[in-house]
Amino acid sequence: MRLPTSNGRVETTSAASLPYMISKWASTDPRDLVQGSKKWFNYRREGARITASLAPALLGFGPFSRPTETFEILLGERTSSSNEHMMRGNREEAKIANAYARKMNVRLREVGIYTHPTVGWIAASPDRLVVGSAEVIEIKSTSAAPSLSDSWLIQLTIQLACVGVETGYLVAQQVGRRELVVWKVKFDRELFSALITLLAPLHVAAMTAIKDGTEDETEMPLVPRAGLQELKGILREARLLYVSRVG
Repeated sequence: MRLPTSNGRVETTSAASLPYMISKWASTDPRDLVQGSKKWFNYRREGARITASLAPALLGFGPFSRPTETFEILLGERTSSSNEHMMRGNREEAKIANAYARKMNVRLREVGIYTHPTVGWIAASPDRLVVGSAEVIEIKSTSAAPSLSDSWLIQLTIQLACVGVETGYLVAQQVGRRELVVWKVKFDRELFSALITLLAPLHVAAMTAIKDGTEDETEMPLVPRAGLQELKGILREARLLYVSRVG
């Protein structure tokens, strides 16, 4: 897989068995940071790092945040605010994770943040990893019947790339219902490469503004409409080739 980096060069990697590089900014392995802690938040903010949760909103797929607002978070000009949906997800996450572990007879573990080994400005904090296989588990709590969104698929694709595994699961549960809805997602290299191509200019613009101290006057670069249309086509294809309902 050939991936563009923020400096325009293209590097080759694969999702399986990726080596991990500890950031020069981190005093400890960021994979061991506690999600929600001050060190975890600081690591996410350093270097205009685009995380799996920010990426969909930057590209216009976020249901709760506009791209320009998300770009301000990338610049450090705005803090992430918890809405009702996010707070419900945080409350329900452990319960859904335990229900999934019992149903699938697996053990899950919490993790910190994983940085992609060759695209260092991309990072992800999965909700859980399966002990033994390191398969990624992303948990969603919904107010309506769960439906796989493009935002979720983008988020999990970036998580798979950062952790370096080929398989992950989206586990969703509607509030007030016991049934778990589970999708198995295989890593799609074409999708990840398309995401990096669209996100790289945003990272470069944010990094330049931070370096020059011009965050308050820097506007978000336009994401090419043709690139977004191509991405939507890749997402449709990914649903057919790399996603299956397993529960």
